[in-house]
Amino acid sequence: MQCAIASSAPTASSATFTREDMTSYVRQREQFVDNYGPQNETHCAKVFKMFFDDQLMELIVHETNTHATQKIQARSFIPLRSRMRDWKPITKDEMYVVLALFMLMGIIQKPTLRSYVSKNYILATPIFASTISMDRFESICKFYAFQQQPCRNIPETI
Repeated sequence: MQCAIASSAPTASSATFTREDMTSYVRQREQFVDNYGPQNETHCAKVFKMFFDDQLMELIVHETNTHATQKIQARSFIPLRSRMRDWKPITKDEMYVVLALFMLMGIIQKPTLRSYVSKNYILATPIFASTISMDRFESICKFYAFQQQPCRNIPETI
């Protein structure tokens, strides 16, 4: 199979390439023989903060809190048992915790969100329940926002 490469810049190679036949491909796992990846927790945190710096975290916190306020104010009635009644603004430190848990959820995969705080011997991962309550985590996830959201009066249940 041949495909044309769309480019306005001249290249040293041909303007077409040939796709290899993968039917006889045998995959092979690479063998790492030295230390690889982040070597300590301090380094991991520094790398993370290069991508999620204070300015970005303040924006996420501001937009999440604004989105929560808009959603709560748009509701004409909030049921007594709704987590919306208990909403309190999120802090930057709390947002860092939520993002860390999101990443950990990618490593430790469970069948449901509630499984992360299960006390069942087989499912238990105490780091989640000891870090944040599931009700608070779900509330933050509900209002999590990176940009201004237009507030619409759509009935929602929690």
